[in-house]
Amino acid sequence: MIPTKKARFILVLLIAIVIGSTLVIDASSKSFVTAEIAIDGTISDNEWDSAAHKVEWFMDADPENSDGYNYMYLDEDEENLYVALDLCSDQTNNESGEWVGLWLNTNMAEVSDPLYQPQYQWEAALNNGMEALVHDVEKNETMSFFHESYNSLHFYMPSVVAINGTIDGGLENTWSIDNAYVNATAEYNGTHYLTRVDIPLDFSVFFPLFEELFLDHVRYLRLSYNFLHNTTLIEHYLSVSDPLGNLNDEIAEPLGNGTGVIDDDVIVFPENFTSRYEVILSLNGISDTPFHTSYDWLRIGLVVDSINYIADNSVLPYSTVQNYEIAWSFGPSENNATDHRQFEIMIPKTELEGYASDTDLGIIVGGYGTLISFPNTHNWVFANDTVTGIPVSNWTKYNYYSMPLKSAPDPTTGTTTPITTTTPPDGGDITPFIIIAGVSAGGLVVLLLVLYVKKRQ
Repeated sequence: MIPTKKARFILVLLIAIVIGSTLVIDASSKSFVTAEIAIDGTISDNEWDSAAHKVEWFMDADPENSDGYNYMYLDEDEENLYVALDLCSDQTNNESGEWVGLWLNTNMAEVSDPLYQPQYQWEAALNNGMEALVHDVEKNETMSFFHESYNSLHFYMPSVVAINGTIDGGLENTWSIDNAYVNATAEYNGTHYLTRVDIPLDFSVFFPLFEELFLDHVRYLRLSYNFLHNTTLIEHYLSVSDPLGNLNDEIAEPLGNGTGVIDDDVIVFPENFTSRYEVILSLNGISDTPFHTSYDWLRIGLVVDSINYIADNSVLPYSTVQNYEIAWSFGPSENNATDHRQFEIMIPKTELEGYASDTDLGIIVGGYGTLISFPNTHNWVFANDTVTGIPVSNWTKYNYYSMPLKSAPDPTTGTTTPITTTTPPDGGDITPFIIIAGVSAGGLVVLLLVLYVKKRQ
């Protein structure tokens, strides 16, 4: 029996409905998946079953924990990236000192790792493909970069300038107490003999990384010195000057004016700096008779807050991601019936520059709680290379995964998909037909089915 035109129309309609329904389900399935995820710290049964990736890795744990497989889940929707860590090896429920970190490469930025400069390259790429999130589990907050203790950063004199009088001797003569001097010889100004030796400092260049952060955490500057005068002076004091050379009348710290060796230090606070990162120190001598001052030792110590180094002091706890949700628990999961640490994390994509690129997502995860490649510590890491700690500054050490939306075409432009040729039941030939589909902002799938049936003669 040859189907009527009406029957053929119904067949075409049914095919369109079936294919259209499939597209609708596929287009919205990612929303269905992530709707099942609750950021409560418990990786419950079936919650992450449809995640884009479930990755396992083996962890050698310390005696307090358990060797075995651990799991990372990755998923996403239009707004957020989701990460779950089922740390089956971490079987100690102790939050003291605990932290967890995610390092991401959202656009496969090729950050190099040259000798002596890996973190400089990494810092330059942050917020431009590289992202970092370090969470202090014990305090339940993004880990602070600094903590409330002081650390001295020392450097020697970059330069000295004679404003009054003359100087001779190389700066290297002030690097150690060795009876090799930089000599300042006084000049007469009509009433007194004067020396003024200026030391201009731009200490921003001294910070190895994150200059702006360090500048906000400078406590004070210390000048350490060792010198002697060939005669007793009326005055010898430290002041600071502005870029025009004008001395600050409110600062006159005595340095010592006798003929014996004077060895001490003096403090200058940030409110007396010339600018946020500059200061000009002025060493001033005054006498009624000719004199010279021999400086044997000059050193600057810039005192700043100490860094919260993590991972056995190998990783900086810097977070570009500040807006996120995180929760953790200690209990069983579908991967392991023994109580262990679990994390669930949601990061808005607005925090991830470069995420929209059509590239794989790179990720390193690490933390404190179990042991892998960190002898005699409780640190752990899952990366492409676990031999050297947490290699966040080398893009080749990240694990890369294709994400369903990162690698998908822009849904607003639509896609064109050819369908395989088939033979209809009435003996006619069906030419290849095209399904043109697009997803609107509201998720509606618009479907156009073009089917041409030519009845066999």
